[in-house]
Amino acid sequence: MSDLISVIVPVYNAEKYLDSCVKSIVNQSYRELEIILVDDGSTDGSSRICDEWKLKDQRIVALHKQNGGVSSARNEGIKKASGAFISFVDADDLLDSFALERLEELSKTFEGSAFLCAFDRFFEEEELDDNTAIESNAKVLQCGGLKGMISCRQGCFCVGMLISRSIVVKNNILFDEGLTNLEDVAWTGKLLNHLKRFVYTPVPYYHYRVTPGSITSRCADPIWQAECWAKVYRSIMEKPANYQKNKSEMLRHCLKNFFAESFAAKIGYSKTNEILKCSRGKFLVYRMGIWLKNKL
Repeated sequence: MSDLISVIVPVYNAEKYLDSCVKSIVNQSYRELEIILVDDGSTDGSSRICDEWKLKDQRIVALHKQNGGVSSARNEGIKKASGAFISFVDADDLLDSFALERLEELSKTFEGSAFLCAFDRFFEEEELDDNTAIESNAKVLQCGGLKGMISCRQGCFCVGMLISRSIVVKNNILFDEGLTNLEDVAWTGKLLNHLKRFVYTPVPYYHYRVTPGSITSRCADPIWQAECWAKVYRSIMEKPANYQKNKSEMLRHCLKNFFAESFAAKIGYSKTNEILKCSRGKFLVYRMGIWLKNKL
């Protein structure tokens, strides 16, 4: 018997792309799905679209809540989920038709609690390529830790994953609702704290849509990015128990990116220290500044 997969979709003012996103999930070759649409207080037609999809497909659950941010919406989805696995999809993105089937196959073939795929970025759906050629030459990897995650995916992202729900529930691996960007970095750090390894396929079964209002578009602002990395750093410092095995590695990752963005924005010492706002701020600014000067 196939395992049930809970697909969690946080939704906020996504009416332009939501239909396409849900359609890509509903049409998955893997059929044993619980699709949880979490409407996070949308003010456009997204709420109506969620309810319409609920009537079309009995596998769909539509939740409606007050606006609390993407972390809050994902957490609501986690609490509602009942599947053996959890997978996150953002409301303006798309899944390849075989995405969940391929990840579920990995779970049957390899030991582990997390199964990841590559992702690509697109502006228009016509740009998307067939994965057949890539699949024939793809080599599945078994990796571990933050270094392995960054090596495989060039960052920490919660989408394009199949994660054992039991490991998430047992260890209370929830998103920090105080973070509005890079929240998946902090969440991935918590997850890695409880994983011996993860399994990765380099086939891009997850398609990330780049839109004018997307977080990716805002990443062009290095000052905003630096502030976001500082918030993730403080989040880890405030709750170190969530990162027992990889706290130092996570903090180094945050600081490296924080100072890289600060350097790109040409932020001075005083402003850098002001953004970081931690008890060891001045020391870290000095130490990382020297390191960065020697590296860049």
